[in-house]
Amino acid sequence: MAEKQKEKQALVNNLTDYLKEFESLNNNGLRYASDAGKALRLEADKLFAQLVDKTRSFDIEANQSDSADSSLESKLAKLTSVYQSIAGDSKIISDNLANYKSLLNSDRRIQQIADVKNFSSLYQTYLPFHKAFDNATLALSSGAANAESEIAALEASYQQLLEVQKITRQGNDIVTLLKKTVLRKDQPEIDGVASEMKQSLSQFQLPEAQAALFHLEYLYQLSQADLTLMIVDQVGGKVGS
Repeated sequence: MAEKQKEKQALVNNLTDYLKEFESLNNNGLRYASDAGKALRLEADKLFAQLVDKTRSFDIEANQSDSADSSLESKLAKLTSVYQSIAGDSKIISDNLANYKSLLNSDRRIQQIADVKNFSSLYQTYLPFHKAFDNATLALSSGAANAESEIAALEASYQQLLEVQKITRQGNDIVTLLKKTVLRKDQPEIDGVASEMKQSLSQFQLPEAQAALFHLEYLYQLSQADLTLMIVDQVGGKVGS
């Protein structure tokens, strides 16, 4: 009997620790998974409230004097039943706590991207990034099974966006230099390649954008060599003489 009481008290202590940890985590607000997090917390609070009644029931049964109607075997059966119920609650709260931590981690991963400088402008400018962000937040907020993969896709999209910005800066610098060195009649060629690069970048088509950047660099090398700029069909191939 004393052993059962020790086991019960250990479970109660665990449940109390779980609730305290929930309380500490609750101060770190969820931004995109707030509803899911709130549901987990409410269920934990409900189970903990029920624990008071179950603990009281356990203690009453454990301290009840034996009688003809209450054999030791019957008492142990009742205590075991209450203990198992408390153990079940403990497992649920433990799982909820683990799920809450997972939600918090996923939410923070999205927050890190949402809090970058000029996020609003990036979100409006680049459709692939826009879609990836919406997919990730929707999956997390709705508790979708693919939330993790959507967040990973968002992180990958953000890395692509950084590469897009890098190529954009390089391309703009070269175009600026070309405008200072090429003849006016050759300007449409520059504008055409720059437009192709911009279009590719807007769709995160990095290989195509990189090829356009190489094309611009090639044209700049020609201009620096003081050669007559000719219409270029593709990088490395000249038309005319």
